[in-house]
Amino acid sequence: RESALFSRLLTAPLRSNDFVAGYSLPYLAVAILQASVLFALALILGLENSGNPGLVVLFLLIMAVLYIASGMILGAMFSTKTVTFPYMAILLLTIFGGAWMDLEAIGGVFRSVGDALPFAHALDARRDVMIDGADFAAIATDLYWVLGYTLVIVALAIVLGSLTALYFLFALKVANQWEKAIVLRFGKFRGLRKSGVFVIVPVIDKVAQFVDQRIRVTDFSAETTLTADTVP
Repeated sequence: RESALFSRLLTAPLRSNDFVAGYSLPYLAVAILQASVLFALALILGLENSGNPGLVVLFLLIMAVLYIASGMILGAMFSTKTVTFPYMAILLLTIFGGAWMDLEAIGGVFRSVGDALPFAHALDARRDVMIDGADFAAIATDLYWVLGYTLVIVALAIVLGSLTALYFLFALKVANQWEKAIVLRFGKFRGLRKSGVFVIVPVIDKVAQFVDQRIRVTDFSAETTLTADTVP
């Protein structure tokens, strides 16, 4: 929001689907490259893999899509100053997914929370493939669980991104170089907006008038005035 991303996007003939694709595809390409490099480096350094590496990469890609969609949702709902807290929540959920602790050993509420979220399922499936050599049938339940979460998050990201773009479509206003805009909120004077792009709250705010500040020149012709004594 603070970088005026939507302001710049709405000046181009982009649809909401174009925005979603333009935002997610570069991140997906980076995620594929990152997962491939890290996985290859781990194998070089002695990581044991007894199963099909393609299944591991598949889970990495699905989780990458989930995180990208989550980032789109958080980016649409929060500013750069407040987005830290949701990201911390996702980090904690990832930790509870078994990345840093064994949920089987902890049990209790942590295990129940981990089983309800996709992170533990993705991690368990990758471990089963790499350590036990599990095939697709053995990890199908975990795959469907993770895939279901990802599809829901992606759908929410697309809907929220479209609604956010629609919101900014009505919220963005432009005042010309020679104008100032009078903004009212609930019918009361809110302030003056200078030339350029500015944002109002739809329905609540209203641009009452654009005041033209240009100097106007009016042509007039000299008139002969007669006095009472008829002296011109």
